[in-house]
This record gives sequence, C-alpha cells and structure tokens, in this order.
Amino acid sequence: MSGIVEITRNGAKAARGLVSVQSRLNQTVDESSSTGQNLLAWYKQHNIAIFDQAGQLRSLYDVLTDVAEIWPTLTTNEKDYYLNQQAGKFVPQIKANMREVA
Repeated sequence: MSGIVEITRNGAKAARGLVSVQSRLNQTVDESSSTGQNLLAWYKQHNIAIFDQAGQLRSLYDVLTDVAEIWPTLTTNEKDYYLNQQAGKFVPQIKANMREVA
C-alpha cells in the first residue's frame, strides 16, 4: 500500500481502491455476480488460478502477481477489459499511476 500512497499522496483513496479490487475478486465465488463471472472467465482464459488446491480463493497479492507475469503479453483491449472488471471506478487512477511508474 505504501507504493500506492507514494504515487497518489492519498492514503484513503489508496485504501478504498484496494478494498474495491479485493471485493471484486471476492465476487468470483458468487455465482449471481456478473462481475465475478466475467473475472472467472478472464482468469480461466489466461490460465491464472484464483483458487488454491483446497478450493479456497488465493490471496489478491498472489493473483495479481500472476497477472503481472502475463501483463506484457496482453493487448491494450485485454488490459482495459481486465482493469474495468477488476478495479471498476478506480481504473483512471490506476492508469495514471501506471504511466507515472513506467
């Protein structure tokens, strides 16, 4: 989180963003959530396991680490779709932060 705060200079905004991203990952276990189902399909399409061997949801850190490994191979459209599904309204802030870090 300290890296996010360093860029945004706003701890509350960073915390809300992380809570939102975690909440959307949690929706993958809710069969009635369209966001969760869209994310499940995206992760499956990109061969990223979001459940461990015991069937439990993996940590957000571990899942995003796997996403980071394939990120350079994704098209701009794939990246935008993923960000919209996983981060929702926080996408503009994430994209701005990515440009600042790059």
